[in-house]
Amino acid sequence: PTGLKLITQVILPSAEHAFTKVNAQGNRQELIDSDVLRSNGRAVKFKFNQGGAVVEDLDVGIIRPGVFDVTVWNDLNENGWLDEDEPLLDGITVDLVDQSNNIVQTILTEEGRAMFDPVPANMLARVQVNLPDDAVFTDRDQGNDDTIDSDVNANNGRVPLFNFKQSGATVYVGAGIIINEP
Repeated sequence: PTGLKLITQVILPSAEHAFTKVNAQGNRQELIDSDVLRSNGRAVKFKFNQGGAVVEDLDVGIIRPGVFDVTVWNDLNENGWLDEDEPLLDGITVDLVDQSNNIVQTILTEEGRAMFDPVPANMLARVQVNLPDDAVFTDRDQGNDDTIDSDVNANNGRVPLFNFKQSGATVYVGAGIIINEP
């Protein structure tokens, strides 16, 4: 019908998902850009062909939420690596912290692990591991294997901020703790 104005709106699967930027990086290729506004999911533009109501070039980019996967262990030999004989620590408090240093969520480790899932897409966040009494963090980034070394800052138990722009990113964090026996 003449004069009819239609608005297309896309609803995200959950509050943790986010829309990609419209025409990201100046991309104007109609078949591969995203055409909805981040703020409300409404289409910026769309076209109908002359013969009928067929949308030809409406595209939507959605970023899935991410994950922080944290492992905490007692670094018995104080080498900064998780060795096979070192015990994982239960009951250690781990915080998900936003870019303003607000604690968003707190988890206690179980079987040495804490998992923040989901972390909202596009969130700038970090984890902070809290030391038990009479303990210190081991040195971070020791050796050449990032999958088994400690990643937290020895002074504050934090890792650098991570931007969850990558769809479905999983960030693995190791935290070696040296428990001082009384």
